[in-house]
Amino acid sequence: MLLAQAVLVGQQLVAQVTATPSSSETPPPLKEIGHVHTSRLCSVLRHSLFPAVAGLRIDDDMIGKGQTMMQKTADDAALGATSAQITGGAGAGSEMDNFQLGVLSSGLARNLGKIEALLNDAGSFQTDPTDDDGRMLSAAKARLEAVAARQRVSLNVLSATAEINSANDLRAQRDIIPYEHDMSGAQTPAFTPITLPDALAAARKATGESELDVAPAMVPIAEACR
Repeated sequence: MLLAQAVLVGQQLVAQVTATPSSSETPPPLKEIGHVHTSRLCSVLRHSLFPAVAGLRIDDDMIGKGQTMMQKTADDAALGATSAQITGGAGAGSEMDNFQLGVLSSGLARNLGKIEALLNDAGSFQTDPTDDDGRMLSAAKARLEAVAARQRVSLNVLSATAEINSANDLRAQRDIIPYEHDMSGAQTPAFTPITLPDALAAARKATGESELDVAPAMVPIAEACR
């Protein structure tokens, strides 16, 4: 998605920074523009910033798949409504949808945790930068953190859908008693699917807007390491 700008605009610049030399080659020195600290700038770009960008792009793909899965969850629940009323459960198709949404949400959460760890590395980013390099790194960090925060909203929507649906399914299947034999007069509640497509669409839109700010912060750093 929009994060690709941060890679495509500076693709050739990044290749010089992130390329891994073969065992027979001597690693090229990082460029220094009159300051020793420039090597730190390029090291953080290679070891923290670009891995974070790559992770956020993977997240975008996962969230896109999650949106498709959420729609399938709603469709399968609607198709299985009749049997769900009889059994009190979601039906096999909807149960599998909830399971797959849960797996995707767990994977997305793990990936976001890794990205946040990269951006929280005190050795890479200064709390109060005192030089231009530090300020550039802090600006890039802040913009990537903004994207990660927006992606976490999408994660919350996806995981909530999976968890609420699974809980509703268990509730509907609990102590199933045919209505005509239920002396209390209470009927087992049918499975009620929960999907939040509008909430996810809004979260994805907000993420895309925050991604627009990434390339302007990343490209100057890549330029300095060219």
